[in-house]
Amino acid sequence: MKTTSLIIVNMIITFCYFGNIYSQITIGNIEKRPDTIMLKPVSYDSLNDFKPKSNLIDYRQYVRLQVYLPPFKNPIIGKDPNGKEVLFLFTKKPTLLPINSTLKLLKYSDFSGPTGEFENILTCVYKPLYYFSSACDDCAQIASDAKETGDTYYSIIDVIYGRERIMKFKNKIDSVLWSNIRKHNDKLYVDRSGFKQQWDMSVILKLVNNKTGDTLYSADPYKFILVPYFVKQKQLYDKKIFIALTCIHEEVNKAVDIQTNSQIIIKPLSKWTCEVNLLKNINSYKGYEISYIFRNELNQTFLVDIPRQGSNCLHFILEDEYLAQEKEKQLKSAEQIAQKKKEEQDKIEKERISKQIHYQYCIEKFGQTKGELIAQGKVVIGMTTEMCEVAWGKPIDISKTTTKYASLENWYYGWKYSLYFENGYLIRIEN
Repeated sequence: MKTTSLIIVNMIITFCYFGNIYSQITIGNIEKRPDTIMLKPVSYDSLNDFKPKSNLIDYRQYVRLQVYLPPFKNPIIGKDPNGKEVLFLFTKKPTLLPINSTLKLLKYSDFSGPTGEFENILTCVYKPLYYFSSACDDCAQIASDAKETGDTYYSIIDVIYGRERIMKFKNKIDSVLWSNIRKHNDKLYVDRSGFKQQWDMSVILKLVNNKTGDTLYSADPYKFILVPYFVKQKQLYDKKIFIALTCIHEEVNKAVDIQTNSQIIIKPLSKWTCEVNLLKNINSYKGYEISYIFRNELNQTFLVDIPRQGSNCLHFILEDEYLAQEKEKQLKSAEQIAQKKKEEQDKIEKERISKQIHYQYCIEKFGQTKGELIAQGKVVIGMTTEMCEVAWGKPIDISKTTTKYASLENWYYGWKYSLYFENGYLIRIEN
């Protein structure tokens, strides 16, 4: 009897104990976060050269592109168009540069003349060349050596943009230089000339030297030739024949032969073959420019800024386009005009049907809500890998990681945009 009573008491105590625990659990509403919807980012168009961007994030389109630094003479690369010293190529890690005995660097006191000589220079200039000294606060003038940096290809691996980011980056390097002033002896000259003033540039390129693998930075992207742009110009215009459309006034239809420096009269409808090359230009900030050389059967040559551009009277047109235009002028009959109009309408209709089919496919495949987003080229958290591929296309690179708990994928689209998946579902959009 005692045993039975003891069991009943224990059951009551256990029920009360766990009942109290469960009674403390409450169920609340989980707030749903709004979906993050992002349009497909703008990619680089090889028809465009490097240009300033009003929307600074658009500088990211240059990442992974190649640039070419043409040959130059020392120390031109370290100056702006007005001859002022600028910091063009530099690194985060300073270089210790021994001072050549033929070009002494003297130390000066505020109250007397020279007090000694510096033995070494510490500078962040990439492949530094010490070429001049004078009796002033910034007495050492240093630039990147033409032999080490010119006539070289580089790859853009990142961009730093925005005043706040750039100043933070600059101050970080300057602090490294400043710390070396304190810990080294007075025989070391620390070059801070490029870091003392305020920087007003809108972007800094992070580069890799394709020849050496060095990582460096540039505060002036406009001295480079953008390789994809140059290649595109070659594809469009090199070895192509142009027709001269001239003015009735002969004095307008003149040019200067770059070989003989004599005057050329450009005749109406004359043919010229275009050659696209890099030519040295002493008046150019870059030193070299993409040049378009027009040559005729008489071997007369002259330069054109842009092949398809000219004055209201004298300008040039690709021979194929000229012939197409002439053919177009001959299509005068109503039947021919109607046929062309019908072809255009058929094309528009075909495009409309194609879009409609794609839209319908997305709706049927993925449902109304996500299907509409996918058809518009948009992605949202929770989509599958298949949905994202239909919306944005195949990524240029995929990295996969398999853990004990999940299968992870990172899809990289090349504009600093990445899609992160866990077990086949989109969990993060990163830019």
